[in-house]
Amino acid sequence: NLIVKSTMFPHKNIHKATWLSPDDNTRNQIDHVLVNKRRQNIIEDVRTYRGADINSDHMMVVAKIKQRISSNRIKNCYQNQINIKELQNPLRQIMYCNKLDEYLDQREREELNIEEKWNLIKDSVTRAAECLGKPDRRKKKWFDTECE
Repeated sequence: NLIVKSTMFPHKNIHKATWLSPDDNTRNQIDHVLVNKRRQNIIEDVRTYRGADINSDHMMVVAKIKQRISSNRIKNCYQNQINIKELQNPLRQIMYCNKLDEYLDQREREELNIEEKWNLIKDSVTRAAECLGKPDRRKKKWFDTECE
């Protein structure tokens, strides 16, 4: 399932040789780039560079690769957002604090380990924040009516 890609690209002989004999007369292509058949199209070019000071009788083999990187999109990123601007309203502050106290007092007397305590606090804060509602997702106007 492997393909030798270092022999597939047209280059001058000086850019194909990967090994230089001790007498500086014989050059051979003995180092290769192998790639899986399914991925053979990602290799754009393979060549050697003689000037790399690597302290060896071999030359540096460089492969030019194109790789598509997919972005990880987060779906429903607005799902768990809360409208924290509502906390500026004193009535909403009181309502939020009362709900938070209510949720925390329900299980406060139980013996809990650290993980359970953290989950209790996290769940209580998110459940109490539901009274604040979700933020407005209106798009900002980017077009100015004066430009018409």
